[in-house]
Amino acid sequence: MDVDSEPSMDETILVGDDLMTRPSSPIIPPEIASHISSKENKHKKEVMLLAVNRKHSDYTSFKPEKLQPQMAADNSVSTASEGQPQIPTLEVVEIYKSSVSVNPILGALGVDI
Repeated sequence: MDVDSEPSMDETILVGDDLMTRPSSPIIPPEIASHISSKENKHKKEVMLLAVNRKHSDYTSFKPEKLQPQMAADNSVSTASEGQPQIPTLEVVEIYKSSVSVNPILGALGVDI
């Protein structure tokens, strides 16, 4: 590997405040790793999505299909009746974990922690 070249996105991992390089994650396929940056927690066996490369050609060229509401309902009924397996969807949830220093403030405000 050339010393002056930058590591690819799938080789760069954020650990604390330092950037470290290591082999790509076996959880995230290489074709997806080039579109995102993520952080892997080995203890919890979770992968946290940090950013999506919105300038990538695959992202900018994506145009979702617009179906009429009645046609969408008809298609879902026919797909379910034909016994075809449903394609799983990715659910992205934004979470916030308060730090130890913020917990007393939130508790004083009556916020459920």
